Amino acid sequence: EYNPDIDIIFLTAYEDFVRDAFEVYALDYLIKPINKNRLYKTLERAKRLHKDTGKIISLPCKGEIRYVNTKDVLFVEAQGKKAKVVTKEKEMFVDANLAYILKESDGWLFQSNRSFLVNLKHVKSIKRLNRSSFEIYFDFTDKTALLSNRLYEDFRRKIKEIYN
Repeated sequence: EYNPDIDIIFLTAYEDFVRDAFEVYALDYLIKPINKNRLYKTLERAKRLHKDTGKIISLPCKGEIRYVNTKDVLFVEAQGKKAKVVTKEKEMFVDANLAYILKESDGWLFQSNRSFLVNLKHVKSIKRLNRSSFEIYFDFTDKTALLSNRLYEDFRRKIKEIYN
């Protein structure tokens, strides 16, 4: 079972298991002889991924306030004047719009189109859906979000900032 708190780095003399590495969400696959610079970059990336503690945001929900850590949010989808927040463990409908949630998230979420905010740290892959948008796939769920074609370059730049 996938555990986001454990990073797997393959160090091997064999190229045969690269596909297996992707199935277990390996952070990297290094083939001997090991390139020290790449190993150090991989270890630095692992440190950065676990250093972020997120930000607790308060979200109004049916007369109460729900507290959610932004690092656990996968994405947020607009539902009229409300929103559906999808986290690692659950979905919840909140009485807040995307503008409010984006402001509260303090840079933790990226607006990928008019209807979605995404946590870039949980993006697994993207796939072209049609001429105007991409589909975003995440860790922990089969649910997807949309990325507007006009935001693609900004999305790529921000992903690179996280992982480089």
